[in-house]
Amino acid sequence: MRACASSTEPVAGRYYLDDYLSEGNFGAVYSARHYAYGMVLRRIALKIGKQKMTDADARRAFGDGLLMAEVQDAAPPRLRDRFVTVHDAGISDTGVFAGHPYVAMELVSGRSLKAELDKTRPLPLKRAIATFDQILEAMQYMHERCYVHRDLKPSNIMVSRGEEQDTIKVLDFGLVQTVDGVLGWTDSGGDLAHLAPDAFELQVASPSTDVYMLGLIFYEMVTGANPFALVGGDAKGRELSERHARSRRVERFEMLESNPEVKKLPGLGAVVRKALAYEPAGRYGGAGELRVAWERAKVPGGDPPPLPDGPPKPLWERVEEKLKSAEDAGLPGVGEPLLEEAVRLNSEIPNRFKVGRLYLKMTEVLLKQGDHTRAWAVAYDGWRKRECSSTLNAMAEYYRAQGNSQKAAEYDSKAAVCSDKS
Repeated sequence: MRACASSTEPVAGRYYLDDYLSEGNFGAVYSARHYAYGMVLRRIALKIGKQKMTDADARRAFGDGLLMAEVQDAAPPRLRDRFVTVHDAGISDTGVFAGHPYVAMELVSGRSLKAELDKTRPLPLKRAIATFDQILEAMQYMHERCYVHRDLKPSNIMVSRGEEQDTIKVLDFGLVQTVDGVLGWTDSGGDLAHLAPDAFELQVASPSTDVYMLGLIFYEMVTGANPFALVGGDAKGRELSERHARSRRVERFEMLESNPEVKKLPGLGAVVRKALAYEPAGRYGGAGELRVAWERAKVPGGDPPPLPDGPPKPLWERVEEKLKSAEDAGLPGVGEPLLEEAVRLNSEIPNRFKVGRLYLKMTEVLLKQGDHTRAWAVAYDGWRKRECSSTLNAMAEYYRAQGNSQKAAEYDSKAAVCSDKS
């Protein structure tokens, strides 16, 4: 597909390809120029599909761009620079690329952490810590919103050099999964040399699988080596994953203590070793737990703090608890502030995990208060984001309150046969 870069025909009528940058299973990435009014608006990175696709196929193959945009848009200002900006996405309707999906993204200056390590192995500890601080902060944000990256490795971290410190961006959301905060079952993916053993042995995606990969990234930065880079030889399939599993069981990460700078911060080495535990239960439950221990261990003489009792509860469990407390306190009535807090928390949860019953309860309360405008907004928002029996019932309640029995019956019928009973 590299030859496409020489085409003078624009993608989607406005993106002109320049240089080939990289390639994946479904598409290739080029530097490109975005034209508007006959002038260059900006230089971008354009990921374009290798073949024509339907909307459904494009969502499956290129959904990483949409997810990246969702993650960045919801991030607080201080964290938005940790992720690549997505400018546009769609299917080209003109020229040689008609029918091909594309994603227009920020053209990031700098190079990958892998390229940095190829040039400087190992990194000085101060620089490794500063880089890892930013990676960890970005991953804590993702884990708190129930996203698991699944493909963390130096080639998926972009580094832009600055006068005072480097700036990192987390790339490649192609394998990101939304999970239930404890275990999510999924097809294995990613580079075996960087995966946690449970990711390729048990087909599990969880925050702790990301924690393992985070530990391996830091280990590689300060030792200059990934101990699993050469595992496997010419083995394929199950034999390859079995060799990697054996290597994970016997690896002791001795090179960590050979770094004289790390020796001065023994707590740091202990945190990384815990992140690299073979069993998921022996690791930190997610990037948030890892970061608490990490910040303490960076201080000379500091030790990793004790872990909290059990992993932090997923957001939707906290929403359920808030909702139950609101109902116990009385609705409408004194429980309303708790209900509002549950609504606020629910807004931070990925769509398919949103608590549908909350929309129904909030709609009922607002209808009783006579606030039909907001009741419609809440019912419609819930139904649009997660179509389940509760959100369908919320729509039915709204239409019943408007005296529209036909629409109410329509949504009642949908709720009765809906397989999602949330």
